[in-house]
Amino acid sequence: MRIKNMIRNSVFGLFFQVVLIVAGFFSQRVLFLQAGRELVGMNSVISNILAILSVSELGISTAVVFHLYQALARKNEFEIASLMNLYRRAYAIFALVITALGLIVLPFVPVFLKHNRFSLSYIRLIYGMWLLRTALSYLLSYKRSLLIADQKEYLAGIVTTTVSVVNYLLMILIVSLTSDYVLALGINTVIEAAGNILLSLYVDHAYPFLKRLKKEPLPQEVIRQIFTDVKNIFVMRLSVKLLTCTDSLIISTAIDVGTVGAYANYSLITQSVTNIVTALSNAVQPGIGALFVEKNQEKNHQALCLLTFVFYYIAVTCSIGLLTLMQPFIRDLWLNEQSLLEYPVVVCCAFNCLIQTIGMPLTIAMNVSGLFEKERNICMTGAALNLMLSFGLVYPFGIAGVLAATGCSYLIQLVLRLWCFFRYYVKQGLGKYLFQMVQYLLLAAIEMKIITELNIINEVYSTGGLWHFLAAGCCCVCLSVVGNFVLFCRSDRMMEIMKRLIKC
Repeated sequence: MRIKNMIRNSVFGLFFQVVLIVAGFFSQRVLFLQAGRELVGMNSVISNILAILSVSELGISTAVVFHLYQALARKNEFEIASLMNLYRRAYAIFALVITALGLIVLPFVPVFLKHNRFSLSYIRLIYGMWLLRTALSYLLSYKRSLLIADQKEYLAGIVTTTVSVVNYLLMILIVSLTSDYVLALGINTVIEAAGNILLSLYVDHAYPFLKRLKKEPLPQEVIRQIFTDVKNIFVMRLSVKLLTCTDSLIISTAIDVGTVGAYANYSLITQSVTNIVTALSNAVQPGIGALFVEKNQEKNHQALCLLTFVFYYIAVTCSIGLLTLMQPFIRDLWLNEQSLLEYPVVVCCAFNCLIQTIGMPLTIAMNVSGLFEKERNICMTGAALNLMLSFGLVYPFGIAGVLAATGCSYLIQLVLRLWCFFRYYVKQGLGKYLFQMVQYLLLAAIEMKIITELNIINEVYSTGGLWHFLAAGCCCVCLSVVGNFVLFCRSDRMMEIMKRLIKC
């Protein structure tokens, strides 16, 4: 049952992400070409500022979901209802906190928008609307965590995807016809709130005991454990936000907001690929969490090795695709030649995607095993390293320097997670897993080098056009999948995957 739920959530998650990516690309194209790169850059800067402020959430969602795994496994409805009640009250407070913090930051937002063409009042209006949208999400979306913990994330995905697609279509229509971005953003906010209300009503219907049962207070030891986890997760989340959301702020401050708009296109492509992989990661995490509750170290080690092999497959394919097809896609199919950045930016994007994807199984393992304190320290180290390197590299190397700094941070975090997980949780098989990880990274680098040097994919795309691009994409996937199948066809990992797929 666990495997079937994981596969179902993975399939639905992948489908939803593909739909969102397609709609998002059309929306970004309209904004970039109709409203200009400065507006895209301003959106990127504002969204990253609010993402950093969102750490006021403290990470209670992750802590509550972790405890929900155990409550659902025990089918303890009283505990589930109490956890969700705590969650609801906490998120109401967080909505007020982020609103207050957002208003405090408001006067300083123009500092991060170097060389922009917008009036101060317009910047404040856009920022205020994004702030309202963020605060409303806290008030209305907390029940989604119960579906995630119960391995029913695909249900939340249906509502989220529908709302997002409608918002993208309305954004395209309104901006194309009227160029009124404020109107489009306002309508988007209303529709998103309506979608969250609909999801909340569904959870109330699917889990009637949430309202029926008296909200018994949680035992003190559970509350203490939650708040201990929250303290660790808060620092971890802050570190992650500083790692992922400061690139555009540094670029905007050191260069200009227009450059951020151009980089936002590359970021959207990379992030779209990462989101697809993350959807798969999120889909399997509840199943891995349920497995880890059993505390069978041998099974946990086997699951981690198998999952890492799967994500290696995905990482190589995605990285090769980014390395060879990102520039042609932006130049010929999506935007225009004026939207291109230098090739080192592409190399950095591909490298960062590779490290992130290969490292996802370890991140999952750290989350479901409750090693929040260790994860906190790792994220703090990564964030500090990223900030120092970014400020040091942005002026001599520009955008490529900032992205290279981020990649170095991802690699250091991967090493630290590997060491912590095997020292503090599994306590066996470190050498085997380390050899496996080094093998994957070396093979990935060799495969990317060979394919780019042979220029196979570019030859397929040489004449340009959509069909040739799709053919090049298929060629990229085939080269990666077939090549790695030949390398690993006799391995225990490949045989185990084939066996599990046949069973399902």
